[in-house]
Amino acid sequence: MKADYLWGAFASPFFVRETGVAITDWEMADLVREVCYDVGTGPLALGGAMAGYRAFADAVGTGARFPYVIVGVTDASQWEAGSGMLDGEGRLARTVGASSAGGAAVDFAAGEKRVALALHAAWARAVEAHDHAPPDLSAIEAALAGKQAASAVLDALAGVEAGADRLACFTGPDSVEAVACTAFARSLLDDADAAAARVTLGVQNADGGWTVGGDMLPDEDGARTLGGPSRRWSALHAASIVSDDARIGGGRISGIDDLAVADGGTGASTAAQARANLGLGSMATQDAGAVAIGGGSAVFDSFGVVTTGDPYFHRHSATAGSGAGVLMRRARGTSGAPAHVNASDVLGGIYLGGYQSVTNGFTGGAAAIYAYATEDYSSGGFGTEIALATTAMGATNRSVRVRVGDDGFRPAANNSYTLGSATNRWSVVYAGTGAINTSDAREKQDAQDIPDALIDAWGDVAWRRFRFADAFAQKGEDARWHVGLIAQQVRDAIDARMGEGEAVRLGLVCFDSWEAEAEERDEEGNILRPGRDAGDRWGLRYEECLALEAAWQRRRIAGIEAALAQLSGGGGDGG
Repeated sequence: MKADYLWGAFASPFFVRETGVAITDWEMADLVREVCYDVGTGPLALGGAMAGYRAFADAVGTGARFPYVIVGVTDASQWEAGSGMLDGEGRLARTVGASSAGGAAVDFAAGEKRVALALHAAWARAVEAHDHAPPDLSAIEAALAGKQAASAVLDALAGVEAGADRLACFTGPDSVEAVACTAFARSLLDDADAAAARVTLGVQNADGGWTVGGDMLPDEDGARTLGGPSRRWSALHAASIVSDDARIGGGRISGIDDLAVADGGTGASTAAQARANLGLGSMATQDAGAVAIGGGSAVFDSFGVVTTGDPYFHRHSATAGSGAGVLMRRARGTSGAPAHVNASDVLGGIYLGGYQSVTNGFTGGAAAIYAYATEDYSSGGFGTEIALATTAMGATNRSVRVRVGDDGFRPAANNSYTLGSATNRWSVVYAGTGAINTSDAREKQDAQDIPDALIDAWGDVAWRRFRFADAFAQKGEDARWHVGLIAQQVRDAIDARMGEGEAVRLGLVCFDSWEAEAEERDEEGNILRPGRDAGDRWGLRYEECLALEAAWQRRRIAGIEAALAQLSGGGGDGG
């Protein structure tokens, strides 16, 4: 039956070692277990070691005999135990000892089976029947009880002559000699602990105080310390201290006031005088907050500040023009021999960058405000301009957008940037003169007369009086009235005469739309950019509207004059 084999109780050479019995040349190994999917009554192909176990081929050699057990998983009623070996193809060749087939080789069906190297009951019964128990040795054990085994050490001790005030002393593994044991040595031997021994030696009083008669010297020069970091003397009282390297921490030595700088001191008895003697100035007085550098300038090859808060400059002055500023100066040459800057040299600036995760590093100056020379500097002139540069979305190179110089405020590139946008408009533009628009014939094409249909459509446009809705929301009835045109009415009038969509093909009718944008705030909750809803807006270029109005009026006036000429007598000039 299935209980006639042992799954793992004897699956180790330990059984053989502990019993001292070996009745078979079977080979044993631990933790050997494989799956099997082969079928039939002959040799079975093994399918690989199970998790945590070894394969048979890794544990036993080809041709070596070992005990095995097979248990069906797919068909749990099939099992087999016996001795086996691995054939030349690595299959399990079986000699059956017990099985679910009545002791015959089981004709294993398809499906999973598990094969283990494990001793079974038949082998254990054979061991028990082999009768290799050791003889009864109890009489010998009783005779040797309490006896010490013979050895070279005992022989050496036997040769030592005993005597008063003498001790046996081992001088080697197998050699012993007698040495004198004085009364003083015996007084140490009967001390119960180290404290009592120190009193016997005279280095400590019975109350715990230390006493030393004469000089106390280390065994080597400079090789021993007096106390340690965790075992310190509470105080040191001495008539004099002579040392090449005396260190005093957490206190002072009375009587020493001004240890010279040359001797490793500050030459002072106060902190202020010590700073003056060492040339530290006032910076050494600051352990938090602002650090002041007085009496000169600090020169650095590079200077960086890393902070989790906002750095700031704070200046106290009663003078109106004395603000908290940063002075940046540029020179060619070296610090020892500076030379004048040349035109286009950058004098200084503020360069802003951020950390990005692609290369895991900070960007260069993604945005910048900087000043540069517009001429070679001399005592007669040092022209300067300021530039403002940004990096466009999706780009990595910074470009200058605006320049400020002696000729005014201007874009860095011609006809490339707008002043405001459809969603971010200037409320009012104050100017000494009107805007100048490009009207050069060399920059125009397809110049032609205004179509009569467009002039006819303009005759349908109505000039209106109105108030702006946002002004009325703020001021109510105090909001002022304006005179002008309504963009949608202009659009509809032109489309009605010329066809749907024709109005927006004219530059005088403008339409802008935008997507919604979420509000953006900084880490402290301050609004960086307000949110906005998606929307659109119609607009007009009034200079073109007025030009079309003038064309309509010209044609109308010409018609009136022609009609008057007809009434006054026919063609000609009339009169």
